[in-house]
Amino acid sequence: MEKKGILFGIVITVFGLLITIGPQTFWHVCRSDGDMRMSCFYTARAELAIGIGIAILGIVFALSKSQKAKQALSIAVGLSGIYAFIVPNWLIGVCGAEHMHCHAVTKPAVSLVSIALIVLAIVSYVVYLREGVKEDDRTTVDDHQVGNTELKEETA
Repeated sequence: MEKKGILFGIVITVFGLLITIGPQTFWHVCRSDGDMRMSCFYTARAELAIGIGIAILGIVFALSKSQKAKQALSIAVGLSGIYAFIVPNWLIGVCGAEHMHCHAVTKPAVSLVSIALIVLAIVSYVVYLREGVKEDDRTTVDDHQVGNTELKEETA
């Protein structure tokens, strides 16, 4: 397996775990009392599911050998990063009061990790796209060389 694919996969997995664990622990959302739950509680739950999905994508990325698969996984990671960003910012949101922990810590932390994940996904997509183009160029050159050799043999 190639080293950069493993490195991309590990970083994606770490970002996924941060999105999963962060809102539950060190970037915790507001504590709920009884049955009353604030919107940040549901944001943390949604990020739990999104982060697990991202971590799984990272593991698959690290184990994948195909450049086309890594391009597709990069797209999936980027879209998951966008979704992880949208949840606390627009889709579900956090508490409205700016002094609340979820508003001051959770939302910016998840947003920052999500943006880093989106950038990483774009970088990995471009890297594997370029490698795919180089591979296609080599295949085309090899095909032309084989075709020319066969043509010379037929005329001789």
